[in-house]
Amino acid sequence: MNTVCRYTIVCPLMLLPFTVQADADWSLSLVSDYRYNGVSQSEGRAALQAGAGYGFDNGIYTGVWGSNARYNDDSVMEADVYAGYAFPLTSSVAADIGYGRYHYLFSDRVGDFNYDEYYAGLQFAGSTSLYYYYTDDYLGMDIAQNIYKLSHTQPLGDYVLRVAVAQTEVDQPGLYGDEEEYQYGDISLSRNFSGTALTVGIMATSLDEEDRDYADDVVYIGISQALPAFR
Repeated sequence: MNTVCRYTIVCPLMLLPFTVQADADWSLSLVSDYRYNGVSQSEGRAALQAGAGYGFDNGIYTGVWGSNARYNDDSVMEADVYAGYAFPLTSSVAADIGYGRYHYLFSDRVGDFNYDEYYAGLQFAGSTSLYYYYTDDYLGMDIAQNIYKLSHTQPLGDYVLRVAVAQTEVDQPGLYGDEEEYQYGDISLSRNFSGTALTVGIMATSLDEEDRDYADDVVYIGISQALPAFR
C-alpha cells in the first residue's frame, strides 16, 4: 500500500492528504502500472483501484483502499485500511500521524503477506510534505523497512505538477538484490476535467533488473474519477 502514495493515481497509504474537516470522498482509478516505492505491484500491467475515506472535524480520518495486483504470475487482490490524525502546528505547517494495514488476498496463500505500517509526516503550506513510514514485518517476512519521502505539488494553470523523491531501507539483503537501500523519483502532470483527473508521469529507481524484477524506469498514465462527497 503506498497514505501519502499508494492512494493516488499511481500508488500505498503514502500520498493520501490528510483531512481537517468533516467530509467523505470516493474515487475510482485506472492506471497503466501499479507502482509502490518505484516497484511494480502488477508486473507491469494495468490496475483498477478504488478508495473511500472519511475525515472528522477534529482531524481524525479513516478509510479503505483496494487494487488488483500480481506477484510471480499469481493474481492478487490488495485491500488496505488506514486511520490517522492530522493537526495544525502553525498557520502554514501541519502534522500527520497514522497507521495502515495491508491485506493481500492470494488465491491459495491468504494472509501470508499481510503487515502493519506506521507513518508520521509534516505538510508545509499545503504543497510540500515530508513523511516517514515504518514496518517491522514487511510482507509478513519479519523484515524491517524504513521509507523517507519528500514530495511537492505545484499548480500550473489548469495543470498540477507533482514531484517526489524517496529512500527505502530494509534490514535484510536479498529483497532488493545486493542492496539494502534504494531511491526512486516520480514526476507527473495532471489535469482535472469536471472531477476526472488525467495523469502522465515518469518514475525511475536506482535499482536495476538484477536487483528486483519490474523496478525499471517507466512512463505511466492514469485516469481517476472522484465520486460525489457527502458530509
